[in-house]
Amino acid sequence: MTFPSLSKNLIHKYKTNAPRYTSYPTVPSWKTITQKEQQLWLTSLQNTSKALALYFHIPFCYRRCLFCGCNTVATNKSHSSHAYVQALVKEMNLILSSLVKQDSPINTQHIHFGGGTPSFLQDSEFELIFATLKKYNLLSSVKEISIEVDPSSLREKQLESLIQFGFNRISMGIQDIDPKVQEAIGRNQSEAITRKQILEAKKLGFTSLNLDLIYGLPLQTVDSFEKTLDFIIEQQPDRLAIYNFAYLPNALPHQKRINPNDLPNADEKTAILESAIAKLTNNGYHYIGMDHFAKVTDELAKAQQQQKLSRNFMGYTPFSDFNLLGFGASSISEFESFFTQNIKSYKEYITSLEINNHAVYKGLALSQDDVIRKWVISQLICNFYLSFIHFKQLFKIDFQTYFKEEIEQLRSFQEDELVLIQDDSIQVSKIGSFLIRNICLQFDKYAKEQNTTFSATL
Repeated sequence: MTFPSLSKNLIHKYKTNAPRYTSYPTVPSWKTITQKEQQLWLTSLQNTSKALALYFHIPFCYRRCLFCGCNTVATNKSHSSHAYVQALVKEMNLILSSLVKQDSPINTQHIHFGGGTPSFLQDSEFELIFATLKKYNLLSSVKEISIEVDPSSLREKQLESLIQFGFNRISMGIQDIDPKVQEAIGRNQSEAITRKQILEAKKLGFTSLNLDLIYGLPLQTVDSFEKTLDFIIEQQPDRLAIYNFAYLPNALPHQKRINPNDLPNADEKTAILESAIAKLTNNGYHYIGMDHFAKVTDELAKAQQQQKLSRNFMGYTPFSDFNLLGFGASSISEFESFFTQNIKSYKEYITSLEINNHAVYKGLALSQDDVIRKWVISQLICNFYLSFIHFKQLFKIDFQTYFKEEIEQLRSFQEDELVLIQDDSIQVSKIGSFLIRNICLQFDKYAKEQNTTFSATL
């Protein structure tokens, strides 16, 4: 697949900040909610026919990398997570006991452990979590159990233990293998360690391997990142995430330790991404969009080609019709027409569960307009295509009438050949896929009202 290059004029014309649209409406639009509201909303799951996915947020890391924007706690004390896991299990019992019926277990399909570094947990702590899942019969139908790990901090035979727990998909954080770049972001992960853990994961039988990289890091160049990509292609991962580095020192004080003069500018960052797309697509990978790639044989690539790809807080997924329950500090649930988010501070999360028997603090009940715009944004960001006919079948309204103003806003995008607006559809071009967040922004009713600093689109 050949991708045209973004011109400097387009880069500067469309350079702005925007959400990554892992949800719509995005989190800054959500409101403080009570435990009573959460419990009421959860009753919508009691008679649902949708499958269930579970997300567990494990915030602990052995170090805080300077690029990181996740909700993490840096500590080298392995026992630090014990009280947290106890609270996590308590939250699971509180939520699941009201949902799971003895005679009709919930059809759970996917489980994901994110963070932080979930492999920080000891085997005994994983045992507590999995014992609770078994208690509610949530493992019998599971197809996928995935986990994010830091190759440099894995314990001896830990990958073997993860396989025994039932994990079958693994994601490894690499970011960049250049020693100078690693030093600039506070990471020390040799190429040899990374290679060893990848080979071990394949040998043990993980059915899918994802590797995480970041472009736009300090001291990174097109040439240096191509060397990282050569190493990655040699490892043959099934999926790749190449994230756009979000430099937000005001929101993330630890990033102030990064010298802004070492960061590539918008033109250079785009050149790095374009080079990565060219190299990967010439080596058997399909560009999913929003920094993600998958082998052309992977189910993500197939789902996008069939216009069935979906996206949520766990990333891109080939499965669209399921509810998501999140457990742990800052974790997010997305079910039926509701969003909820837990307390962000892991200490406050533990205390709230001890004192109040709940950890929720934000959420949103979606309006019909929210549901409509959420669908539109999902179609564009996942499949780069939106059918007006399909829209009318779902919502019983005319797309061009409902979104008259938004279509007009997209005319300049069409003039720049980023989208093609036809009588029955909107098609995002290959060059438009670089600017998909800008395109989705036109349908975001809340964006202008939000006083939030989102990351740059380029």
